[in-house]
Formats: sequence, C-alpha cells, structure tokens
Amino acid sequence: MRAYLYCRIASPQTDPVFVEAQRQQLTHYAETKGWQIVGQTSEYAAGTNLACPGLQEVTNAVRAGQVTVVIVHDLSRISRHMVLIHEYSRFLNQHNAALLSVSESIELKPHDDRTPHLAFDAKCE
Repeated sequence: MRAYLYCRIASPQTDPVFVEAQRQQLTHYAETKGWQIVGQTSEYAAGTNLACPGLQEVTNAVRAGQVTVVIVHDLSRISRHMVLIHEYSRFLNQHNAALLSVSESIELKPHDDRTPHLAFDAKCE
C-alpha cells in the first residue's frame, strides 16, 4: 500500500504537539502495516471545506495515482461536515484509493461497484 498521511488541527493557537502526535500515530500505523509512506502533510485549518492547501496536496497525489490509502487520525480531519467526508471518500473511490481513520478503526475503501464500502476493524489500535 502507498500511504499518504494527512494531519490537521483547527488553529495555530492549538498546541503544535497535537499535530505532531497525529503525525507520529499515523507514521507508526503505516510502518507497522509495512506500507510505504509516499507523502505527508500537516496544516492548521478549520475543516469547513475541502479547499485546504494540505488536503489539496493529498488530492493531487491521489489524482497522479501515487496513493492507495489516505490515513487520518479521525474522519473529522478531512472535514467537520459528513457530506464533505462522503464527497472526499467518493473522490478517493474513483481513484481506487481508500480513506483510513486510525483512531476510529474505519476504512472507507474502493468497492467493485464504485460505491464507498465501510470496513470496521475488529481490533482497535
């Protein structure tokens, strides 16, 4: 698997330790799975839309076919709005990539009929 790590916190006033903790958690997860980390980005953004520069960096890598899984701490790192999370998951699905939330043990992965498929890990990490 070719993984892209995406970390986001709402504002630069939030302790930067939180974004670093996300990065370390995602890195550890990918490494324990034996996945190749092809990119990572961290940013301060509200998460109210999908136009954040860091998320656009991830999007560009997905479009280029470099990514098979986008790993986040939790789905709210993509957006605070479920409709936007679903929209981004569909985009990933169209590019044969999955969205993985480490803390929630949720994977939205490509499915044969091109609709998002929920996969819940039995083991919480």
